[in-house]
Amino acid sequence: MNTYSMGMFQYGGFTLGPQLPFEVGKIIFVDPSAGDDLQLGATLTTPVRTLSRALALATENQNDVVYLIGGTDAEQTETLVWSKDGTHLIGMCSPGLVGKNARITQAASVANLATVFHVTASNCCIANISIFQQVDNNTVVPKTVIAEGFGNQFLNCEMSGLNDSSMDVSGARSLVLGAITNTIFRGCYIGSNVIAQSASQAVIEISSEIATMVVFEDCYVVMKSADVDNNFVFTLAGSEGSDTGLVFFKNCSFINDNVSSIMNYALGVPFVVDSHLILHNPYVVGATDSVASGTDGVAILGFGTPAKKMGIGVSAP
Repeated sequence: MNTYSMGMFQYGGFTLGPQLPFEVGKIIFVDPSAGDDLQLGATLTTPVRTLSRALALATENQNDVVYLIGGTDAEQTETLVWSKDGTHLIGMCSPGLVGKNARITQAASVANLATVFHVTASNCCIANISIFQQVDNNTVVPKTVIAEGFGNQFLNCEMSGLNDSSMDVSGARSLVLGAITNTIFRGCYIGSNVIAQSASQAVIEISSEIATMVVFEDCYVVMKSADVDNNFVFTLAGSEGSDTGLVFFKNCSFINDNVSSIMNYALGVPFVVDSHLILHNPYVVGATDSVASGTDGVAILGFGTPAKKMGIGVSAP
């Protein structure tokens, strides 16, 4: 392992960083295929097998780094709760947008796992990881990823739920923002276009009034909507005048990959909620309008209503 300035790390010619802190603690390798949880994961030749074991080995707030070696899915039989502050998770695989093979999945034998990955820790960098949910016997409402905590970064991650018809249920989400503050999602792919999704579904749900100062930058928010009332982003209704805080989407694409079902609104925002959603240069495909007229707390800077015009978007792909 060689360490360079600006937080750049290199292992055997494979560059990992520079989004990591300047100094790191332990390095823990995870190989779901060849690893052994009786080992300490300190080298590529002595990896642990599970992410839960790696997290147990990490020390909170010491900038320990867990590397998930790509090739075999890290299957979860229960929700993986990332709970240690200042502990980072990096996928060792090609940094493609979709289909990364450093992947966290729901085990096929488990039918009632609503959430695959739940981040509760703060000051973590999670990068180049796919969280993918697909089972053919689902019995719950999927909420694939729940993001909470303070000061986290999600870089080039894929968060994809609703990849089987058994998951096509009301309230299903790929990403839920809970009690989350000062967090950025950059270059992420969120959602799925594998199956047509029926009513009362959204890709991203803002479920907490504590969700504030959250930034999505250069992200792709994707679904295959089969109902006009679906949304890319949905804010839960609270009490009159409740406030979800500031959530900012910069240069993000919102794509409904279904030519036969155009959504009414890209954003689902109840009138009683003061949402403070800001969209800077959004690109919207497959929705008639961005938000219902009269909705408070939504600002669109740059491109506006989806239309069949250059630079704004088209009604269907």
